[in-house]
Amino acid sequence: MGSASILTEARIKMLQPISGSNRQILIVDDFTDMRMAIRRMLREIGEDNVEHACNGKNALEKMKCTKFDIVLCDYNLGEGKDGHQVLEEARYFGSVTPSCIFIMITAETSVPYVLGAIECQPDDYIAKPFTKELLHHRLQKVMERKRFLLDIYHAIQEKKYSEGILLAEARMKTKSRYVMEITKLLGWLYIKTEDYDAAVCFYQRLLERQSPHWAKFGLGQSKYYLGEIAAAISIFEGLVEDNQYFIEAYDWLAKCRVAMGDAAQALEQLAIASRLSPKTIARQLQLGELAKNEGDLDAAVSAYRAAISYGKHSCFKSAKEYLGMSEILVGRGDTLKALTNLKEARAELQAQPVDLLQILTTSADLHRVNKRDGEASKLLQQAATVYQDNMGDVPDEISIKLAESALSIGDTTLGASIVRSLAENNHDDDELLDQLRDVIEQTGYSESLAEVVDGSVTELRALNKEGISLAEDHRFAESLELFKQVLVKAPDSKAFNLNAALACIILMQNNGFDDNLLCEARAYLARVKKSGKADARYADLTKMLARLTAGQGE
Repeated sequence: MGSASILTEARIKMLQPISGSNRQILIVDDFTDMRMAIRRMLREIGEDNVEHACNGKNALEKMKCTKFDIVLCDYNLGEGKDGHQVLEEARYFGSVTPSCIFIMITAETSVPYVLGAIECQPDDYIAKPFTKELLHHRLQKVMERKRFLLDIYHAIQEKKYSEGILLAEARMKTKSRYVMEITKLLGWLYIKTEDYDAAVCFYQRLLERQSPHWAKFGLGQSKYYLGEIAAAISIFEGLVEDNQYFIEAYDWLAKCRVAMGDAAQALEQLAIASRLSPKTIARQLQLGELAKNEGDLDAAVSAYRAAISYGKHSCFKSAKEYLGMSEILVGRGDTLKALTNLKEARAELQAQPVDLLQILTTSADLHRVNKRDGEASKLLQQAATVYQDNMGDVPDEISIKLAESALSIGDTTLGASIVRSLAENNHDDDELLDQLRDVIEQTGYSESLAEVVDGSVTELRALNKEGISLAEDHRFAESLELFKQVLVKAPDSKAFNLNAALACIILMQNNGFDDNLLCEARAYLARVKKSGKADARYADLTKMLARLTAGQGE
């Protein structure tokens, strides 16, 4: 079960029998005649609630407004998003729920199109031309399977993987015709719960009786996670030998080769997978990075160019492909092309502020080193606006880079404000603080800004110590109030958010459940998760809060 099968949070709606249907159905095709033909077929089998979309953008807009029970989507939708991207994006934004049936339809027969359609894992795949009878039969089959497995999908959707295992194990005893699907889900769930020994035993027992490729694939994954890389390589090599179109096996072979330090072999495997199914942006990015690191710059440029091209109509486009391409162009002495590439990125990434911020910062740096300080300053002003509007969403490493760029061009107002904010929000992170000190030293501002860092750290650490002392004296309400006051100044501080969450939890344990405290605790934990700094303490507090709310029936 691949990553595209991970189900998004959404309401679960059980499908009804085909007769007397009131299902909501969406047909997505760029040809009017084809949409009308499919609509007629659906009406003849009792489906009257049918909407149309003529392109991918229109389809996604409709899917955000309506929770469709069935989506029939052509793969090649002309200009714009294709069916692969529609399904990818619908899953990403939660528009496709476990009960929703998504069937890919296409007349394409070339290997990249077919494999691309299959790789995104729709519920079914129908080749044009097809008959009303075939459509009816496929819908019936998929609906029956969905109904039978829906509670397992529901558990997966809510990340209750252990519950999913119990449901799948119970369902295995029913001798259903869907035993193969249940078996696949069960193996995937063992891996998802990181019970790799159980997964190995499960797949090995299965392979003693039969040898499905997906069981060998699951065994290979389990061996990899257990550190048995050579065994995993042997399994994945066998899979691609048996089936040259097994794309995920090439991906995992590359993963194994990287783990073994064999970058050249990893590059070869990724290149094969990318040729077979070129539209997966994450794979093209990985290929580009690996090729760049190995010095194969032509392969890297090709991969980055593919990621940029396929990303134009995808929600998964990012700054990475543009930055990778620009780095190579600059290395080759082609600054003008690099700047043109970055200008294109600024236009493409306007709706993605964190990515846009990276592009603006890199563009400013490139103009600065080429003695175009005026242009660099304009770009940094734009970057400052983006940064101020999205401070809580900007990762620390990107903030540090922006601070460095600002100080390098002499913008001490922007540089100092970012340095101060980073020091306040990371007063307990010595590694990051050392990075900050390196930046201000390298840019020549040690004398004026070292005090900013040290003063902020000293002040915040003292306040944190005071809050902890209040809590140790069982003055939890006062402790919480202090933490809240500091969080106005340093809203992204992991230490203060976790301490505030703990104070809320203890107050509820001592004084009884409180909706306001519950909301506050959840907000503090959410900030830590969003910052990417969740650790063991975050996990412990999340469990404590879950136990507390479980007693309230939430």
